[in-house]
Amino acid sequence: EFSADKASLIMNEFHIEGFALKPFIKKHLKFFDSRERMESLKEMSSPNWTERDFELGMISVASRIKHNSFSSALKSLFILGLNEEENKFWNEICKYPGKEVFWEFALREFKYSSPSPSLKGLLLTIMLTNMKASGKMDLPSTWEAYVSDKKDKSQIFIDHWQNHSTDKEKYEKISQAISEELNLKSYIKDWHPDEYVEADGFEIFDKGIIIYITNALMADMDEYDRYLDYILIRKARHWYDVYKDVYNALESAISMFSFKKRFLSGFSEGSPEELFNLYISDYSLFDTEYRKFYYSYDRVQNDILKKLQPVIENLYKNWFLANLSTVWLRAIKNLSRWPVAGIEQQKDFYRDVISSVVDKHSKEKIFVIISDGLRYEAGKELMGLLNQETRGATQITAMQSVIPSYTKLGMASLLPYKEIELDEKGRVLIDGKDSSGTEARDAILKNYFSESIAVKLNELTELSKDDGRELIKSYRIIYLYHDTIDVTGDDPKSENKTFTAVQDAVNEIFAAVKKIVNNYGTNVYITSDHGF
Repeated sequence: EFSADKASLIMNEFHIEGFALKPFIKKHLKFFDSRERMESLKEMSSPNWTERDFELGMISVASRIKHNSFSSALKSLFILGLNEEENKFWNEICKYPGKEVFWEFALREFKYSSPSPSLKGLLLTIMLTNMKASGKMDLPSTWEAYVSDKKDKSQIFIDHWQNHSTDKEKYEKISQAISEELNLKSYIKDWHPDEYVEADGFEIFDKGIIIYITNALMADMDEYDRYLDYILIRKARHWYDVYKDVYNALESAISMFSFKKRFLSGFSEGSPEELFNLYISDYSLFDTEYRKFYYSYDRVQNDILKKLQPVIENLYKNWFLANLSTVWLRAIKNLSRWPVAGIEQQKDFYRDVISSVVDKHSKEKIFVIISDGLRYEAGKELMGLLNQETRGATQITAMQSVIPSYTKLGMASLLPYKEIELDEKGRVLIDGKDSSGTEARDAILKNYFSESIAVKLNELTELSKDDGRELIKSYRIIYLYHDTIDVTGDDPKSENKTFTAVQDAVNEIFAAVKKIVNNYGTNVYITSDHGF
């Protein structure tokens, strides 16, 4: 039957068969007066839509979203604002399809019901239901009134919103406002972290965990595994990225306190060789965690760890360094000569490591990266990164440095030589020739093995693959000098950035090794002239 009335024309545009929806279309003719609204609704519609689908479609169009979803429309409404009078999306919904219809959807989707429903009340229901579902704390009775049995839907809604690539910032602002309105800060003081460690939705939970762990460490409460479990749980929560540096600093602090607990009775007395090996196997961990604490602490943008910092500094200086120095000094007190026997020596590096590989008469290239100031514990971290992220196998050994341990003498000791001496000007001479600078070291290397070259690491890594191959094609021993740590730590203006420089150095060397093994050769040695 042909009918030319407006409702029929609209139904024809939406390919609706039959007459069941005609009364509904007639009721909302004003909505279809707008071609823009019509086209938006058509893009998300299908011929088998029901009256409820059309109502949700109208809500979605009013909320300026591209698909038919009450949750997405709700998020769009919340983002625009909880003040209903000023929310233009809400004002449109009140016209088409009507606020009564909207609250029916809110009841169906989130079990929200109130004599005086509001957008803020609906948001409180979703947020408090999510909080109740993810935590174990007892909520005030006034909050419990908002909690519904739609736990899964509430959790999904909050999770999607707070982890959305662009909308999460708006969620963070809204949740902060709700947190302040609820005065969550005062309630969390009465809750134990066990009750809210898994709770999500509000930033205050992370602050509470951080403050609890900090105070516990300062009070010498030694439930270290529990604190690490808390941090592990928070890693899967939204605000972990905001507090990542804080949590990393806390993990290092926990490791330092745990280390101290193991050695409460002090460090073992022993021979210099035994103490040297104990540092390699165990004690170096403390230096690593101290470095990592400060690396993360310096990146924190607030004062949340301010009370902990002097405690960590005291632990390092007045416990670790003081006690380790005491046993070390006792061990070397009766030492008749340096170096300590039974330990690989820096001064023998070229003879024992490089020459032995060259003497195999293989044509394989040997790359030697010398990073100024890269101490043993940082090298250990680099080894772990290389083993984890590359296909090759990396091992680490420790060398005892020359004395005094400083750049000129350390760099010279890694070169081939018959004799090393200091002249009256303080220059380090190798077989009578000054060894300072890359050019001088290049000449010394070539004097012992003509197929050698010394260049700065970045001079190779910044080249294209083909240009790099051209640079080193005539050489089998390639010494590559790197100076990120020492150039920072040796300057009073920048020495407080040394720990950041160590991290940068580890990353730079890692990237350099990947480029070398992918393009030039797999025989790579990484060492240093001295530590710090």
